[in-house]
Amino acid sequence: MKDEEFKLISELENDHWWYIGRKFLLCRLKKHLNIQNALILDAGCGTGFAGRILADIGDVISMDSSVYALSNSAIDLNKCAASITNMPFADQTYDLITAMDVLEHLDDDQKAIAEMYRICKKDGYLFVTVPACKRMWSAHDESLEHKRRYSLQELTDGIKAAGFSIKKSSYFVSAVFPVAFIYRLLKRKSAPASDLSHVPFLINSTLKFIMLLEAWTAWHIGLPFGMTAFVLARRKS
Repeated sequence: MKDEEFKLISELENDHWWYIGRKFLLCRLKKHLNIQNALILDAGCGTGFAGRILADIGDVISMDSSVYALSNSAIDLNKCAASITNMPFADQTYDLITAMDVLEHLDDDQKAIAEMYRICKKDGYLFVTVPACKRMWSAHDESLEHKRRYSLQELTDGIKAAGFSIKKSSYFVSAVFPVAFIYRLLKRKSAPASDLSHVPFLINSTLKFIMLLEAWTAWHIGLPFGMTAFVLARRKS
């Protein structure tokens, strides 16, 4: 991903509804796992958003292939510059691995999942989010250098193929899906440009509340469609 995109993310992630929605998901994850003193890898950490949220349940290693992202991260310690398809960690090292909006950037996503399986402890967890719905492919994806968008079935099949068992899976970011779908269809032939931008306060606040409701629903019941797909998986003992 381009350096300027990392810069924009660092400006928006503390209050933008899209990132607050992911924060709500991570809070659901922490409550569900109910673990302490875990060793956690935030793989493809970007500017360190997930790691900051998970830091109260263990020690987080923030890893990314972008030196620019790591150098501009708000996280001061435990940074590692490496590729998710070839990680410098011993087998069965981590209790929890997160890969949020990472796999879609890779030529070989299955190799990355296999690497995460290798370094995940027995009975350890993997939490993954990816962009969903192939028909939503647009100039936004091209700007962010995505290789693909996923269906939930494709994501779960790929994770199971590596040896994980699926504990939870759902779509997410569903309420805005119809509007976003039409918008991106209209922009499909536009020049590559990210849709990420500052949002007016009232709209942002409303969408944050919707994301709170969606996070609970997606985690406990599941949503049938959305702009994001997520999976919580566990390495079998």
